[in-house]
Amino acid sequence: MAEKKKINWILNIQVEGGPRISISKDVEIEAYDVIEVMVPKKGKAVAGIQPNALEDVRLVSLRLKNEAHYSGEVSYSVHDDVTDAKKRIKLDAAQFLVGSGAVGLLGNIPDKLFFYNSLDNDVDVQVLVGRIAITK
Repeated sequence: MAEKKKINWILNIQVEGGPRISISKDVEIEAYDVIEVMVPKKGKAVAGIQPNALEDVRLVSLRLKNEAHYSGEVSYSVHDDVTDAKKRIKLDAAQFLVGSGAVGLLGNIPDKLFFYNSLDNDVDVQVLVGRIAITK
């Protein structure tokens, strides 16, 4: 049996002059992958994600390594190379999907992510996937 690991995450939201929400949780996993992808300027790149059943994926985090690149000019699609830019998911802020409901928004098994870059410079993307390694 695979050794259990935990991914700890914290979310703090503060509305200026309004409410504050703070949540911290652990996600129990057996394995994780960190995928670093360089997306060339005005180009695209493909990241292979370890295939598992969708219910085995517990967490997906996507972020650009340079905060200045969150302009909406970097996007991605799941599974297929999407030529229509309007059908891609904009990576205009860090994205964090935790739990089967949120990860399920990616569709079926997230085996590949296609990244697109409209900027005039290369962009580095980091993907973290936490999952159950052994299915029954």
